[in-house]
Amino acid sequence: MKAEQQIRKKYEEMLEHTKYLMDKVRNPNKYNDVNRDNIQEHINGENEQHSMNALMEWILDIKKQ
Repeated sequence: MKAEQQIRKKYEEMLEHTKYLMDKVRNPNKYNDVNRDNIQEHINGENEQHSMNALMEWILDIKKQ
């Protein structure tokens, strides 16, 4: 099993990626790969990332403040 420090580092990377996905969904005009035909795919990707973040928070026992 990976050390907790490695897992926390990956979690921080996941949070940065989540911000990127959220920006794509909320500001689609900034991105060439987002259009009205595939916006739902991007929304689904963001939702999946939030689910993964929640799992990591549970694993790391991170408390929301």
